Amino acid sequence: MPYDDEIHHTARRQRCDMMRLTNHLMEKLTMDNPTPDSGAKSPHTAHGEAQRQALIRAAFQIIAGEGFEGLRTREVAERVGVNIATLHYYFHSKEDLIRAVVEYLRGVFEHTHTPDLPSSPQDPAAELHQEFADLFYQPEEVRVAIIVSEELYLRAQRDPTIRAMLRNMDDVWHRHIVTYLARGVQEGVFRPDLDIEATAWGIQALVKGSTIQVMLDPSCPVERFHVQIERWMTEVAGHDHHHEHAHEHHHDHEHHSRRHE
Repeated sequence: MPYDDEIHHTARRQRCDMMRLTNHLMEKLTMDNPTPDSGAKSPHTAHGEAQRQALIRAAFQIIAGEGFEGLRTREVAERVGVNIATLHYYFHSKEDLIRAVVEYLRGVFEHTHTPDLPSSPQDPAAELHQEFADLFYQPEEVRVAIIVSEELYLRAQRDPTIRAMLRNMDDVWHRHIVTYLARGVQEGVFRPDLDIEATAWGIQALVKGSTIQVMLDPSCPVERFHVQIERWMTEVAGHDHHHEHAHEHHHDHEHHSRRHE
């Protein structure tokens, strides 16, 4: 096979693999994470809700496979087998559809947790540990959502409306982190001199960056750095047992996070 033909053949195969992965994960995500109300017209029947979810799935598939530039409402409608008027019944504008995509992303990230840890941690140290542990589970189970979120973050650099949507999603996450950090300081779990606001933003940035790094190179020892962060936040307060507990979990999950390199 000539070199150019081999390159084209490989590219076609990679696109097909991505679409199969997208379709498989979107079916799972839809069952596990119903979409919150986006502010667009809400369906009043099970059929209407199914159509609305299908339109959001189609938008996800297009963004994941073609990038944000490939997202066109007419193609979204065609993929679902409805006309453009039906799409606009649920989403009055493209902006409404994108808002539903962003809210769907938030639902996925809020409700998808590694199955090896309790789904609702009862103490601040466990919540911090889950924050880091989840990212090793997301690239495997929520890969499409991560790809879509990265596309949206890139688009947000040029689109203030999308930037505002993503800022709102980040603000919800930020408030959650601030809440358990403040409780941890109050209970003596975290160091008393912790800058809660700055640490919350740092955790968000660390999780985002680590997620991308793990997707690019699953063998990178990101979890070891997370252990160092947990140690720095807890041991000054005299809670080394939290670090030891987290360290054990990191070792337990190391082989788990390498399953799908």
